[in-house]
Amino acid sequence: MISYEIIIRLRRFYPGACELFSYVLKGIGIPAENLAESDSGLRISVYTGSAEKSNSWYRKIKKLNLKNVDIDRRSLRKSDWWNTWDEKVGPILLTPSVRVMPVGRKKTGRTAGEDVIYLNFSYAFGTGSHPTTRMMAELIYSKKGKFNTFFDIGTGTGILSIMASKAGASKIWSIDKDEDSVKIAGYNFKVNNCCIDYLRQVDFGDFKARKKFDFIAANLLTADLIKLRRKIISYLEKGGYLSVSGILESNYNIFRKNFCGNLRRLKVKSEGGWKAVLYKKPFSHP
Repeated sequence: MISYEIIIRLRRFYPGACELFSYVLKGIGIPAENLAESDSGLRISVYTGSAEKSNSWYRKIKKLNLKNVDIDRRSLRKSDWWNTWDEKVGPILLTPSVRVMPVGRKKTGRTAGEDVIYLNFSYAFGTGSHPTTRMMAELIYSKKGKFNTFFDIGTGTGILSIMASKAGASKIWSIDKDEDSVKIAGYNFKVNNCCIDYLRQVDFGDFKARKKFDFIAANLLTADLIKLRRKIISYLEKGGYLSVSGILESNYNIFRKNFCGNLRRLKVKSEGGWKAVLYKKPFSHP
């Protein structure tokens, strides 16, 4: 199996530079789950299992005319893909009690009493190393045992849906507009014995269902969160929880003024230049 990597190397380190570049890449249509940042803060990799997407994304990135960066691309055999994960990323501490590991270590990498999420990245890349994913996972797990139904908007590798399952959700709906992400999410759900009631390739803007959820997770761009806020909130049960991220700290004031509505803000987390927020929908309007 062949996968493809686009490499963006920063010629010098600037605090928050990788986060800003990641935001720009998402803005041209590259899903967050296909991005990986190096620990050094000098490299961003874009991964995909599609040669067509690799070529398209590479052209889009080149057209950005980014300064002080070098852009390369290469094809990866499956063994190279695993080496990228094992050697450059490694096991990720998603929350204080949950680790993320490659599915290849399922039989050998677990210690007694440890809670582990196993992920495969043959088509999509999403390790849980990005601050937005970690913060969202922590917010979901903080309400362990307090919700039964869960809706994951932009599931990526399925990592947040799996976390919701570990937090006690019994009915889980997951959607993503990217076909490769849906495929690999389905695989990851099976590997982690996570029962999913609904998994579909669909853009949330086109999504329709007569259903409400106890907990909704949406890790999207700030502009998309604001644009879709009424629709997102419409699927939330009264008394339900909503966690959102993908919000740069520099955009937080704009987001806060335009998103909240009648929701009650319970918690705000900050990490690596990003924000995540946990809301609760009141049982009645004030």
